[in-house]
Amino acid sequence: MNRLAFLLLCVALLSGCYAMGVKFQYNDITPKTKFETRAKIAVGVHDQRSYIVSGEKDPTFVGQNRNGWGIPFDVKTQSGLPLASEFQNSITNALSRAGATVVRADLGPGIKPLDAQRLMLSAGADKAFLVTIYEWKSDAFVDVNLRYELLANVVGVTTKRLTGDERIGKMGEYFSSSSASAALVPVAYKKKLEEMLSDPAIVSALQ
Repeated sequence: MNRLAFLLLCVALLSGCYAMGVKFQYNDITPKTKFETRAKIAVGVHDQRSYIVSGEKDPTFVGQNRNGWGIPFDVKTQSGLPLASEFQNSITNALSRAGATVVRADLGPGIKPLDAQRLMLSAGADKAFLVTIYEWKSDAFVDVNLRYELLANVVGVTTKRLTGDERIGKMGEYFSSSSASAALVPVAYKKKLEEMLSDPAIVSALQ
């Protein structure tokens, strides 16, 4: 093996190592709120991403990082919790800090949407806040992109849909796409939750 071939092999192996086994830390993120509420609120998050419902991907799946050859490797949550649980924990903590009494309603991906709403309404709370994840997936190579579709529903009162396919950053000063995505995606996660929890109709319905 000549020197150039050896160097290319080393680069390929190194880039693969950086892309494999990457995990994102969501479990310590609490979005800020600018309102107060004394309501008793049931909080549920329903993961309805097609590849989660079908069983193609694990509920901890949050995106993909690509090595130097563009080959994708799955990224999962650092905590090992399903993405829906991470969303639920973040929202629960935010509403608790706002003064709410929170009742958790755990919803598996196999539950039908109408059944999820019924379970929320039967949780014994004053209000039911259901967030449905239709898409949440990052993709990191040269750029770090995030595709998302979230539906926030104060059941029976109002809804707010957040959807987008955004470039949230690039490798820049980061050593690898893995480093960039691990730093950038959790920041975007917090921003999207804060956008959801600052929507005037959602805020009014939760107070």
